[in-house]
Amino acid sequence: MTVQERNARSTVLARFAGAILLAFTSLTACSDGTLSTDHLPDDTPQASYSAQDRRSAELLSIGNVGAIDSVGSPYRQATLCVVALETLLELVEASGTMTSEQREAIGQSRRLFEQRAQRAAASEDSINPIEERRAIEAQYTGRREQAQLALGCLRKLQ
Repeated sequence: MTVQERNARSTVLARFAGAILLAFTSLTACSDGTLSTDHLPDDTPQASYSAQDRRSAELLSIGNVGAIDSVGSPYRQATLCVVALETLLELVEASGTMTSEQREAIGQSRRLFEQRAQRAAASEDSINPIEERRAIEAQYTGRREQAQLALGCLRKLQ
């Protein structure tokens, strides 16, 4: 990591608290807001989950870094983060509650991942950036899913 990238990263991290809070607020606005108040009796058997079930739950969790790591190469991970952060920016801007500082923080994060993608593409001759981005956009079509991935990308910067 270059000195310039480290300095930019520190600046971005300092601004993330508000942006992440705003993102979580936007994401929870997508849910119906209902919580179950039902309690299971003490003698209810505990469910056991397979490794596949646990992996699926992990991939669906908000801000799961493992979901990003599972997409493959560093280039694909960085490109996924670029796409996801662009979606997060669109969603939060549409809510009308984003400050210019939060917009800049998410924008800086996006640029950091764009730089990572460019460096990774330069080290691999077989990468076609346009095709890779299209494939990622086709694989991750849900805006909520992309927003969740964006939170994972922000966590990766910490």
